[in-house]
Amino acid sequence: MVMAGMAKRWWLALITVTLLVGCASDPAAQFEHLPVATPRQPSLQDQVAAVRIGQFLDAADRDEAELALLFYQRGLYFSRMGLDWLAHVDFRRAVELRPDFAEAYNQLGVQFTLMGQFDDAYEALDSAIELAPNADFPLLNRGIALHYAGHHQLALSDLENYYRRDTSDPYRVIWLYLIQRELDPVAASARLGHLRPMVREGWGRILLAYFSGELSATELLRRAAEAEHDNVEGDPADRDERLCEAYFYIGQQLLAEGNSKAAANYFRLAAATNIFEFVEHNFALYELQQLAVADSGDGSGPAT
Repeated sequence: MVMAGMAKRWWLALITVTLLVGCASDPAAQFEHLPVATPRQPSLQDQVAAVRIGQFLDAADRDEAELALLFYQRGLYFSRMGLDWLAHVDFRRAVELRPDFAEAYNQLGVQFTLMGQFDDAYEALDSAIELAPNADFPLLNRGIALHYAGHHQLALSDLENYYRRDTSDPYRVIWLYLIQRELDPVAASARLGHLRPMVREGWGRILLAYFSGELSATELLRRAAEAEHDNVEGDPADRDERLCEAYFYIGQQLLAEGNSKAAANYFRLAAATNIFEFVEHNFALYELQQLAVADSGDGSGPAT
């Protein structure tokens, strides 16, 4: 599921491999059956595009609206390459030049959430929703921000509205379930069973089958790696994108079951894909940060 992300290096994949198989009596044999994504590298096209936009920005005689759009577009390229601070600077410059730039506020809201700066995230996402009330992603992103800040009832309200705008979208059902589960796991499971038949066929429906208990984590990963589903509009484009999502949602399930160590390994796998524009990649990193805080015993940081 696409969204701007936070940067991590390819070496996370090596760390994850070590953690997952280091204790096995036959690590090679165990690893052979674990589908692992190839860490994505920034494309040459994105790098060239970012450089060209920089050249346009250096040119004189551009009005503020044009400059704002250029900063925003370069920020998107930086995000896709995992250059989050550079993206953040460009998005902030975009809204300074054009205070009605809803898309830029949305991106800032996501970044503030990932930084744990929730008040700033709410302000940015409130602005995005006010400026573009029919846009879907600011509503999702505000719901996620509220969720990670521990305001689950408010988050559920946003996700209810987000879901009603497209009841066939499996990802809307997934996030509605994840947030409602924090309030009432039994009701969330019952509702998941009711909503699942209404979503469109494809990979997202397979993810819902996992949350419903009809697929094991092993089977979900096999289906992701072998692409045994009909590719429809809205599905991830390739095997590694599906694996990124599968790792994250398996981690979420393990976390809900109280198995934080195993969950952390799957979050590391999701982070190691380097698919920076995916919400699952971004919040895998966030979950790892929060698990590290919990392990440190200092009690600081937002609840997950």
